[in-house]
Parts: sequence; C-alpha cells; structure tokens
Amino acid sequence: MKFAVLICNFNHADFIEETILSVLRVNEIDTIFFTDDGSSDESVQKVENLAEKFTRLRILRDDWGNIGYANRVSRYSSVLNDYDFALILDSDDRLIPTGITLGLRRLQKEKLDTLFGATALINQAGEPTGVIDGINTPQMPFPSELYSCCFADRSLKSCNANFNSLLHQNWVRTTSNILFKTTCIEDLFPIPSVRANPDWFIALKLASRGNSFYTAIPFAEHRIHSSNLTSDNLEDSKVEAGIVFEEILGQVDISDLPHARLAVESNLYLR
Repeated sequence: MKFAVLICNFNHADFIEETILSVLRVNEIDTIFFTDDGSSDESVQKVENLAEKFTRLRILRDDWGNIGYANRVSRYSSVLNDYDFALILDSDDRLIPTGITLGLRRLQKEKLDTLFGATALINQAGEPTGVIDGINTPQMPFPSELYSCCFADRSLKSCNANFNSLLHQNWVRTTSNILFKTTCIEDLFPIPSVRANPDWFIALKLASRGNSFYTAIPFAEHRIHSSNLTSDNLEDSKVEAGIVFEEILGQVDISDLPHARLAVESNLYLR
C-alpha cells in the first residue's frame, strides 16, 4: 500500500509547520506533496527548512503564482496517480495519526473507494474546542442523497443508508477528513467554476464513486480562525456552490424524481 498527502498552501505560515509535522507522525504516509499558491509570507521558507530534514516531504515548484486552490489542486492531482490511497489536506489543519491508521485499515479490509471521517475542531491557537462535528459546517453543502439515490440509475432503488447518513450530517467542512483510492479521481479534475471552496464539490464527486462510507472517527483537526470564517467568504461560497451545483444538476433531469427534488428544496443553503 502506498499513501500520499497533497497540501496546497496560501499564506499559512502560522500553521504550516504544525500541519506538516502532524502528517509526518503518520507512519503509513509515504509522501507529502506541498504546493504553494503564491504566498507572500514565510510559508515556503518554513517548508523548505522541513524538507531538508524529512525526505518524505516533496515541494512542487512552479511559476504559476496565485491561481487559486481549485486550479492548483487540479493541476497537481496527477502526482497522486502512483499511489494507492490519498488525502487532500488543508494547510492549516492537523491530521490525527490514530484516526488515519484506523481509516486506512477499514479502506483496505472492506475494499472501500472512499471513507469520510469526522472532523475535530481546534481554535486558532491549535487548542481543541471539545467539538467533534462529523462533517457539519455552514459553508459547503453535501447533497449526497441526490447523487446516491438519483444519479446512479435515475431511480429511488439505488438509495443507500450510508449515503443517507452523510446527508443527515448535512455539510462537508474540509477534504482533510476524506480518505480515497486514487483511482476514484481519474475524472474529478479539473474542478469546474468553483474558486474559493471546492471541498464540497470534491466530496460530492467522491461520494458517487463505488463504495463510499462514513465513520465517526475523526481523521483531522480543522482549525477555525479569522481568515476561513468570514461573512465575505461565506457569501462567496454560497454563490460558487450554487453555480457548481447547477452544473451537476444539469447532468440529469430531476423533474420526475421526487427524492432528488426534496433534497434540493430542503437544502436551505441553496435557496
């Protein structure tokens, strides 16, 4: 088994060392790929210092500048092709080694394609808030019930209890809590339209790949701080999520699918 982590950073000098060190504590991870999206702080220098000490850390260098998270992850997704499993980690989050170990064991034992884990929350200083919220967030919608119940064969018989449990969690916060087989992302990239928060789109597409399941075990600690929780970002997320969601809906006609229509109508975020 070969396992890789892809980290895309932008001006997270305050957190990037913690993030990378948390990944290095996971023995099962073979390679950490780091790409920077034109940061103006000391992020890259800090990562370069770590790369001199740890051979598992590889810096992906280019002259693209600030092209945005979605474009950068899309362009570098191919580095994961030589690995069996992967995770796309936010540069301000921290992995939980025991959670990753247990998640990988389940992926292999049950021959899963994707495993969604819970997310433990930490504050800006890295202190646990005492909250493990599954995949709840007010930022990114996760209409997995629409995909699982309607997109597969245009009928309700494809409903799956595991997908339904994901829907009941309502939201995806970050890709840091999604372990997946790399064969599942062959046609996932490039990510269309969305710029600021493509996490939910990645999650939605991964949820449609074969055997996808949810576990209450947290894989990562998601850091809540000023730059990722503002009203402006929330409004941007709403607009962009709506655009991509419409693109996905355009793949099928849901007018005669009451289950899908209910999923859309009951999603307050997309109104």
